[in-house]
Amino acid sequence: MPMEQQSDTTTSIFIDISTNDTAIESTYATDEIVASSGHNLVVRSLRYGRWWVLKGLKPEFRHQRLYIAALHKEFDILVHLQHPNVVSAFSWEEVKGFGPCIVMEWVDGVTLKEWLSEHHTYHEKVQIFHQLLSALEYIHGQQVAHRDLKPSNVMVTRNGSRVKLIDFGVSDTDSHTFLKQPSGTADYMSPQQCTEAITDQRNDLYSLGCVVEKMKMGWVGRHIARRCKASLEQRYGSVGEIMTDWQQQRRLMRIVRWLPLLIIVLVTLWMMIGKSNENKRNLPEPQVQYPQKEEIRPAVVNVDTSSVNLKLSAVTRRKNAESSVRITYEQVLEQSKKDVDEGIRESGIVQRFDTLTARRWIEQDFADWIDATNLLVNNVEKTYSEQLSAGEINALHAHLLRYTNETYYVPLSEKLMRLP
Repeated sequence: MPMEQQSDTTTSIFIDISTNDTAIESTYATDEIVASSGHNLVVRSLRYGRWWVLKGLKPEFRHQRLYIAALHKEFDILVHLQHPNVVSAFSWEEVKGFGPCIVMEWVDGVTLKEWLSEHHTYHEKVQIFHQLLSALEYIHGQQVAHRDLKPSNVMVTRNGSRVKLIDFGVSDTDSHTFLKQPSGTADYMSPQQCTEAITDQRNDLYSLGCVVEKMKMGWVGRHIARRCKASLEQRYGSVGEIMTDWQQQRRLMRIVRWLPLLIIVLVTLWMMIGKSNENKRNLPEPQVQYPQKEEIRPAVVNVDTSSVNLKLSAVTRRKNAESSVRITYEQVLEQSKKDVDEGIRESGIVQRFDTLTARRWIEQDFADWIDATNLLVNNVEKTYSEQLSAGEINALHAHLLRYTNETYYVPLSEKLMRLP
């Protein structure tokens, strides 16, 4: 059968847009207002087949030099920032119908405030928190203070849940010399930002603490929020310090979570070992029967046994006296607890917990104290080792571990968790 003749021409899928009604417009069209607050107007507009954001001024402010300067300051700061978690600005343009505008990327998503109104897992919140830290660390590295950090100024994209920090309308740098008066949102402003015009990145960290409180990320999140909102002297000095403290608190939480279980396992093992040793001692001696021999009757010898009986009775009386004063296990246990209490009291760890207000000054001492307490328990056991059996020594060890855990480890660990 002959093969069909094939065409060597290629059909183009492209359309000549110069004569088509659906040509991609070079001017902004399909304007849609997405935000209107204060003196600013934010619209979404279509150009070149792509959505853009135009941030401009309301009609009554478009010809006032002060507001134009404020808008241009925002553009001047934002156009130099290039980070995946910071909104991008592309140009400063005069747009028909809107006047001078900042042309920015369109972020398809919701604000963090809207995002938090829905249910999200702890892991998802942590991912958002880390991206927000990355954005702040970057802009602070560029000597920029945002000064209006709040959930409504953080966007979360619908695709991939990426954070985008937006609205740099009141942001400031050390290099700008105008529009430096205190400004921001009252519920998220630090006391210093309400009264001072100095650009201080720690004010952003205060606002971050307010945002973290809204995110509800458990005990570690509350700890971070408290430090962010502390006085200026006790507040974090940088985003890097927050990242370091976050990692340390997560490690400490894992240790504290598993510490009681570890102690219970150790106590159980010691009790099992002690019981096993006690059972071995209680095993009956093997009975060996030997063949009976012919009884040989010794010759009768008259011996004066009065002196021997006197010596035997003296030994018996001395053994009875020793057994009557032998200390009991219960007495040893009570005295051991007193010895442990005295040793811990002399260490001063409890008194130090009552006076300290910051955890970072006590964590290493607490770890060293735990080792010292274990050594103290071992020394107490050695003191009574000659007066108790091996099984009683093991039981004493288990009781002392449980006593120190319930009386000291758990209460001090909980107090340690409450320290900032």
